[in-house]
Amino acid sequence: MAPQHTPDKIKNPGKWKFYEVDLDAIKESVAQNVFIGGAEAITREAFKEQEDFLEVLHTYLDRRNHKKPEAGQYDVKLPEKHLADIDFTKM
Repeated sequence: MAPQHTPDKIKNPGKWKFYEVDLDAIKESVAQNVFIGGAEAITREAFKEQEDFLEVLHTYLDRRNHKKPEAGQYDVKLPEKHLADIDFTKM
């Protein structure tokens, strides 16, 4: 709880803190800890093979889950009996 009428120099003392940071040291430490695919021992070729496999898997699952019949895969059957036409004069 603060007093109801706090003076401005107590609310805002006007002091700014600037922190000097060596950005080059940060860039070097970040660059050392980057691993391809999240693994330390994976090579670019192994990562590319893994990505290709996942792309093929996603394509397969998408086709399987959203399956549409192709020409010749379905047989169109007509209705067994003809439905009577609607007579609008009776309505």
